[in-house]
Amino acid sequence: MGYALATLGWLDHYWVVYAVAWVLAVLLLARGEVAMRWPAGAWWLVLTLGLVLLAEAIPVFSTEYPLGWDPTFHLIPSAQDSR
Repeated sequence: MGYALATLGWLDHYWVVYAVAWVLAVLLLARGEVAMRWPAGAWWLVLTLGLVLLAEAIPVFSTEYPLGWDPTFHLIPSAQDSR
């Protein structure tokens, strides 16, 4: 999803898509539309995975481009090819 938004130049709208997905997931669970039984003691696993996911998403929300993604990288080989 992030790649598609970046291709369209809409990477700054990624947080909206991410927030909508979270809200829908929580609403489905809260309303009981998803029948699911958690094993006893699984809450810590869900909490840990949620915190990890949030920690990975924070850099996406705080920068114009995800960390490690250089939008000018493809300009270097094309500049060398044009010489």
